Amino acid sequence: EDEGEKTANNAYGFLKYDHFVHKKWFVYSNASFERDEFKDLNLRSTLGAGAGYQFIESPITNLSLEAGLSYVNEDFDEAEDDDYPGGRWALNFDRYFRDRTFQFFHFHEGFVGLEDTEDIFIRSQTGVRIPIYKNLKSTLQYNYDWDKSPKPGRKKVDEMYLLTLGYQW
Repeated sequence: EDEGEKTANNAYGFLKYDHFVHKKWFVYSNASFERDEFKDLNLRSTLGAGAGYQFIESPITNLSLEAGLSYVNEDFDEAEDDDYPGGRWALNFDRYFRDRTFQFFHFHEGFVGLEDTEDIFIRSQTGVRIPIYKNLKSTLQYNYDWDKSPKPGRKKVDEMYLLTLGYQW
């Protein structure tokens, strides 16, 4: 809320399992669940599977790409519900700098409908993690969500800036 006016009401959950079939290649299955009152989205569910390639995997730098197929089901509060088969792609990158003083990260995930290419939405998270003490971390993060064809009266872009405190295992 901002001065008594609601500015956000959303939730997002994600599950993923991947299994390496070769030194660099892996297969994955995933599911995500999203709710966002301001997008008129009661629940968007995605279920999918695909393959990925781990270009770099080290204690300092990680980079992987994924591509696969997904099923998208969108339950809206006011607009007509929608479901469709889609393609999914994702990029995951992180890198430590200045002798592990901070870590830059970027995660990008997109979905495109196979029947209607107007059904495209993209989520990304970009930021910096800073160690505070032992496993305690602080994160400065920018989230950017884009929907090519939002429901009437809704915006294409949703942005969020986060400053968090967390514990890393």
